[in-house]
Amino acid sequence: MLLFKYKSSLIMHSDYFKANSSIFDFLSLDIVLSNEPISAKYPNDVRFNAFFMGDTLFCRKDSISRCILNLFEKRAYVNQGYAACSVCKVDQTHLITADKGIAKAASERGFFPLLISPGNIILKGYDCGFIGGASFASDSGVFFFGNIDKHPDGERIKSFIKECGKGCISLSDDCLCDFGGALIIDTSVQKKTPFAT
Repeated sequence: MLLFKYKSSLIMHSDYFKANSSIFDFLSLDIVLSNEPISAKYPNDVRFNAFFMGDTLFCRKDSISRCILNLFEKRAYVNQGYAACSVCKVDQTHLITADKGIAKAASERGFFPLLISPGNIILKGYDCGFIGGASFASDSGVFFFGNIDKHPDGERIKSFIKECGKGCISLSDDCLCDFGGALIIDTSVQKKTPFAT
């Protein structure tokens, strides 16, 4: 919801950066700042809510930040504004989602989606959460905020991840909970200077 990472770039709103600049002091990424309108109400709350598979960006066309659009020549426009929240990226060709539109768009572009049943993920204040917000992936495994075995499609999800050559790690014994995902950042390279667009 607040950040979009692509290669060496980390994109966010300038107000968010100003309020939290100390968090980013250690980063070795190009910080790209947007001044586009944002708010707590949809669609201005999803400016950075997109994901990419390979070199293809998946997003809702009329709500995504131009700072993100400018990074990609190949784009797949979907109706789901919460595109990143809706997807667990296993790797650059395989994804898990309960959104039929995203699954269809991914499949049409040569990617391999696992379509799961919607719901069964806790998000405080809402009817249900999303699989993308309840998980994150590293090079070796996919991590879940909660116990994947408590999801009705748990066995299918575990088999799909195993077929991709990765492990499946449950971080607690609770039902899956949407915390907004996680961002893994390598801090071993020298910090770069923010710039606004």
